Amino acid sequence: LKYARKAVAIQPLSTDLQQAIADACRKLAKPTVAIPALRALRAMDPVDVAGIEFQLAEAFAASMQPDKAKQHVIDALLVAPRYRQAHQLLARLEQDTDRAEAESSDQDE
Repeated sequence: LKYARKAVAIQPLSTDLQQAIADACRKLAKPTVAIPALRALRAMDPVDVAGIEFQLAEAFAASMQPDKAKQHVIDALLVAPRYRQAHQLLARLEQDTDRAEAESSDQDE
């Protein structure tokens, strides 16, 4: 990860390097570090727009930002409506939201 960041400092428009950072962050469980690399990839007119949006959704979900995660997973589904993993992530995010709302209403009583 350290060397990939140094390489990106030299060559910031390299999609391979940005993807390497995102992949390394996913393996190291550092989703907040992956987000800037994934945003850079999205800005580079990627071939797999839905895949980048899904990766962003996963990173935001892992960094406890469900609203942003939902937005990116919906963006992925707008590009690729049959994206099975995106549907699964959206369902999981909805379940988590419903569970959190139920817990907060239980605390209010």
